[in-house]
Amino acid sequence: MAASYPATLSSLPTNVTLDKVRILETDTSARARLLRQIIHSCEQKYQCSLETFEQKLETRQVLEHPCWEESIEWRNAVEQLERIEMSRSIFTWLSHWLAQYNAS
Repeated sequence: MAASYPATLSSLPTNVTLDKVRILETDTSARARLLRQIIHSCEQKYQCSLETFEQKLETRQVLEHPCWEESIEWRNAVEQLERIEMSRSIFTWLSHWLAQYNAS
């Protein structure tokens, strides 16, 4: 049964359902775990934070190759995790909103 949303969300696509939003929450949680593993692995390998590692690269305290490539992967994981966390918070909010609205 298709829900009728209030005017504030009347432009919500009809294919956005509570079940689909919960699937997105699960998918982003799995992706966040993978990204945290990548970040943790880098922190363990180099025994420092990404910022410290980037400083070491700039001051040539570590070899440029392969460290430069690894720093790019590390930075990408950090930035992707930030975006994933934002997406998860939106999906969680939407999931709660849809659950409340569907219950009423």
